[in-house]
Formats: sequence, structure tokens, C-alpha cells
Amino acid sequence: WLDVNGWSLQFLHLVSDHETQSPAGAFHRNAGHVLQALVHGKHPNLAYQEYSPLYPHQQYTLGFAGRPGGPEFYISTIDNTHNHGPGSQGSATEADSCFARVLNSRGGGVKL
Repeated sequence: WLDVNGWSLQFLHLVSDHETQSPAGAFHRNAGHVLQALVHGKHPNLAYQEYSPLYPHQQYTLGFAGRPGGPEFYISTIDNTHNHGPGSQGSATEADSCFARVLNSRGGGVKL
């Protein structure tokens, strides 16, 4: 995606934070429809939900978990447009922030 929202920048800061000596987190939950990462350390939650219908929760997109969300994030392993888009997760209107797409993977690993 060519445009960058605020949550994309927060995610980049999160995964490039070299202030700690220990890993910042790890993937800890495979729910069948998402692979979720647990984030360690003091990282802020999102201030509000930011969702655009131009970036639906398609397979291999990244979203922030929770309401309002973050810092934990997940990779959609299937098309989650209905599971994490508007009107999902017990809300009539809110949706998880979708902010990136996995470009490819090598050797079982994921490259973002």
C-alpha cells in the first residue's frame, strides 16, 4: 500500500524497537483464522480504531487485536473481512485496524 496510516508507523516502531535486549514478543496463538503475536514490554495501545474499507482483512493482512487495539497484532490466515471488519467482534460499527500485508514467505517463515 502506498499510503501510510498512523498504525502502520506504530507497528514499524514496535518491531524495530532495539532498546531492549530481550525479544519484544512472539507468535503465541494460532486460532485457525489468525496467527496472533504477544508483545512484551511497555508499548502503547492504539488511541482509537482506524479502519478503511479500502484495506479489508483479506488473507495475509495484519491487524491490531482488541478494542481499541494493540500493541498485540495478528496475521489473517484466511479472509477475515467478516470476522474482523465492520460490525464484527461484538460491535455494530467498529472494526480492527488493518495496516499491512505479508508479501511472501520463505522456508516456512514469513517476510513482511
